[in-house]
Amino acid sequence: MICLVLFGFGDEEMGLLGDFFSWNISLFGTWWYWAIAVTGFTIHWWIEHMMNDGGGSMRDILTGFYEDLLWAIPGSRKRRGEYIRQILCDYGENSMGSMEGYSHEEIRMNNLYEEVGTKMLPGPLAFWGRLVGWIFWPIAGILLLSVIACSWIIHGILVFSFGSHRTLELYDKVFNFLGATLKRSASR
Repeated sequence: MICLVLFGFGDEEMGLLGDFFSWNISLFGTWWYWAIAVTGFTIHWWIEHMMNDGGGSMRDILTGFYEDLLWAIPGSRKRRGEYIRQILCDYGENSMGSMEGYSHEEIRMNNLYEEVGTKMLPGPLAFWGRLVGWIFWPIAGILLLSVIACSWIIHGILVFSFGSHRTLELYDKVFNFLGATLKRSASR
């Protein structure tokens, strides 16, 4: 409650939010709300697991979920470092390549397993943020639809004002600027 007030939700918005949840629960009962939250989280996680070249069998899926859960609880930095160490051991002692800007040799010599694992693998925020997002799925859904609608409206205004070719050039300039800024800030 205090966090919501700090982020700009006053009593009026909290009343509307409470009314919305009450209406949803009274309409069908609480089971459907949690069924959508659990199913949505599971499907979201499963799709992401499959896109990251996870196996398709139930054992692979459960193993991957257990691994993600271990990376989301305290001590995850060390476990992610051990995962990177195991990958490099599997590649062999003379493997060539890089991970997150470090060569395999640099990682081994400077014991950078935890640092690379922290940068490369999803951490607690990714797992718990996804879970909380699905727990509050009506708000997240409305917010997502609002962002999509606003982006399409802005895109339409830009295309109408500048034309499609100049709009794409503007997008390229903006994203190149953001990419260069992020690279400079990451190197510090």
